[in-house]
Amino acid sequence: MGTWQDKANREWGTTATWIKGDGQYAVLHPCGGELTVTLCTTPIEAKAAKSSKCGGRCAVSRHTVTDLGGTVLEAAQAVVLTQPEQSKAALPAI
Repeated sequence: MGTWQDKANREWGTTATWIKGDGQYAVLHPCGGELTVTLCTTPIEAKAAKSSKCGGRCAVSRHTVTDLGGTVLEAAQAVVLTQPEQSKAALPAI
């Protein structure tokens, strides 16, 4: 099966700016026109990471927690990620 980091890299490695941690619960931060991923070991840790600002152009309401074991725990609004030079913020998906 590999590690949770391996699974996250297979899932988001080509689109994420970075993936850190090695837990089962992935917190997706699609803010500021880029995606970052924080892997947490417990749902409580993931919930705390989801509610924290991830950077200067953060939109906490867009953060999503996903169980890499197969369950979406908390969905957020879908977004289309663009390169930072193309847009100052992530655009809502159509």
